[in-house]
Amino acid sequence: LLLFLIFLVVQILLFFIHHIIKNAVAAIRLSPDLYLLKPGENFHKYRSRLLLQNSTESDISDIVHALGSMNILWEMFNDSDYVSVAPHSAALNVFALQSRQNYVFNIIFNSTMVHSLPVLMNIVSNLFLRSLNVTESIQIWSNPFIQDLPDTIFRLEIYFEAVLLGIIITGMPPYFAMDNAENHKIKAYTQLKIAGLYPSAYWTGQAVVDLPLFFFILTLMIGSLFAFHYGVYFYVGKFLAVIFCLIGYVPSVVLFTYVVSFTFRKVQNTKEFWSFIFSVTALLCTVVTEVSFFLDHYLVTTILHYVFSIFIPIYPLIGCLICFIKVSWKGKSQSGGYHDPWDRLLVAVLAPYLQCVVWLFLLRCLELKNGGRTVREDPFFRKCFTKAKPWKFPDVPHEENEDEDVKAERLRVKEILSSPRSEEMPAILVSSLHKEFDERKEFLLGRKIKKVATKHVSLCVKKGEILGLLGPNGAGKSTLINMLVGEIEPTSGQVLMGDDSLGLSSEGDSVKFVGYCPQTNPLWPDITLQEHFEIYGAIKGMSQSDVAEVIKR
Repeated sequence: LLLFLIFLVVQILLFFIHHIIKNAVAAIRLSPDLYLLKPGENFHKYRSRLLLQNSTESDISDIVHALGSMNILWEMFNDSDYVSVAPHSAALNVFALQSRQNYVFNIIFNSTMVHSLPVLMNIVSNLFLRSLNVTESIQIWSNPFIQDLPDTIFRLEIYFEAVLLGIIITGMPPYFAMDNAENHKIKAYTQLKIAGLYPSAYWTGQAVVDLPLFFFILTLMIGSLFAFHYGVYFYVGKFLAVIFCLIGYVPSVVLFTYVVSFTFRKVQNTKEFWSFIFSVTALLCTVVTEVSFFLDHYLVTTILHYVFSIFIPIYPLIGCLICFIKVSWKGKSQSGGYHDPWDRLLVAVLAPYLQCVVWLFLLRCLELKNGGRTVREDPFFRKCFTKAKPWKFPDVPHEENEDEDVKAERLRVKEILSSPRSEEMPAILVSSLHKEFDERKEFLLGRKIKKVATKHVSLCVKKGEILGLLGPNGAGKSTLINMLVGEIEPTSGQVLMGDDSLGLSSEGDSVKFVGYCPQTNPLWPDITLQEHFEIYGAIKGMSQSDVAEVIKR
């Protein structure tokens, strides 16, 4: 919302600046009342009477009458020293030709009055019309030399705002479509999976909120861009192409944001980092493309546009808008050698739809790799929280100073696995669970050093039994719990949960069976604790009455 308001304020500011400049270079009507008084006026700071000098040695009542019809206050002057009657704006010295049918005028003007000469020339022209019994008057205007300035400013202004729009809209999605990174950091996603939420339902739920929000914001921003620039002509077919580009662009960018949200393990401030990267990338792509265009390298511009549209998912809408602006000026003439930007429009319209397929595939791969196991088999991701694959490895010699209770627990697990039907299966059974992490220590040699987090841990927990894990920092307690809940994959070993020796007996039972309380606070700060209960109850399939009863307790 803040970014949208910034864009709106910039548009309003540029709108007023444009109109101020437009009015500043508007044509000025050069009428006599700019410098000369009208009949009935006595004094004005910047205007004076017109000095009229008769050098014809005859009556000039016709000229006096004509000046009165033009609303010019005159004053007769019969001396040659004009400075003695200063200040005055202008004077006319009337001479007669030998035929005495026409007059000759000497114009005396004040050079500090910028438009005094054309005003006096206009007065003489109208006096000539009056002598021909023409009642209408000639009117003149002063047009500035820079007549193309308003149109040039208009184009630069909408170019600037289109680029600004591209930078702002590309920086928005990480702030509202990257909740996945935060959910993973606070372990909220693990809680949702353990509660029984399908990963496909998780991503669909986010998309149902993010897609309409992003589409609404983009529609407002693009609509305001064209609303403040009514000089842009809307070709129906071309404008529909922009709309189709927008429809494909929104899911493409949102899905791409979902994909890059999996960098949360390596990037601390995920939202701020990717918002900056998106905005800078959009700016660089636009600048490079437009610089090549203004340098008349049309082939390079087309190639860059194709490459950016295909490989940079945040660029197609920006490129499409700029193409639309270039050919949408009202009354713009098309020269034969002009480069048609619509030749580059098709790729900007189709690329987002193709990218959506790629981002869906990558999202599925990243979810399978980083999302961990789920307690229900997802129809799209197809990864269920069943038992881990057992790996066969030679018996590891145990340390002589190993605690007796650890040895007893290992023998107990081995006995249960050797005769699973001899007694009731424990609620949780862990057999030789081993986890190693790769740590790259030597960059040049590229050798990897293995770091052992848990070393062949075996334990079992019966129903109603409480088991505590003790150990110093780095002993692998958190890693073991994360493997139990499916947050990370073990290197070897197996985990059995439920009554069935094959793993989880059924999806419904597993949802009710598994519970997990992480070290971090898994609660969302924007909703209440009661709303958390309602959400997790709905995921587990509880009725509203049952959820209300649990909340009352």
